[in-house]
Amino acid sequence: MPRVRDRFPLPGMSAIEGSSSAASAPSHVEDLANSGDARHALTAERLSLPADLLDGGEVVILALKPSLWFVPLDALKWVMASVLAAAGSAWLADAVPQLSQTLIIQMAAILAGVRSCVALLRWATRHYVLTNRRIMRIRGVLRPDICVCPLLSIQNSCVAEAAHERLLQIGTIRFGLATPETSDPSWYEIARPHEVHAEIRRAIRQAIDSHSHA
Repeated sequence: MPRVRDRFPLPGMSAIEGSSSAASAPSHVEDLANSGDARHALTAERLSLPADLLDGGEVVILALKPSLWFVPLDALKWVMASVLAAAGSAWLADAVPQLSQTLIIQMAAILAGVRSCVALLRWATRHYVLTNRRIMRIRGVLRPDICVCPLLSIQNSCVAEAAHERLLQIGTIRFGLATPETSDPSWYEIARPHEVHAEIRRAIRQAIDSHSHA
């Protein structure tokens, strides 16, 4: 079972629950995005976002990809199955005379290679974006799947870490929304998840402050 840490219930959400719009970013948010702090290790990779994805005055605070550990973890089950098939190739060849041991090993290697390439493509097309108004999860190899949630609709958030994720220093950020999404908005297998989560919490508090003073 993943261990859940940094659970974050948001104060004062009842007054704004269900709201899908926020005021323009406060000056200190824009200063953060334009300062050197916005280019520290958390934002090691800035993404090129479609112009129509952002509203006028919306500021990108974080634009991240999953950790590269996403690739082997995503393909792990298939690779392990291929390894087991190759290890048992002699037995399989005896059980199925039409298949030679060499052919079984070759098929297992191809399966592992193809699934690893698919995992790499899934990593390359997966992006996580935090702005002063929304969180976004973008994925999809053949067709983009974009999940967008206003910061004001996030009622709570937490970092979930399985044992292997804690060992690799990665984790998943999960969001509790006022209106459940049909698509999963979670940020999976993020490097330094607690630092990223703290940045998201800060943006949510700033969005709440902006809304309450609007």
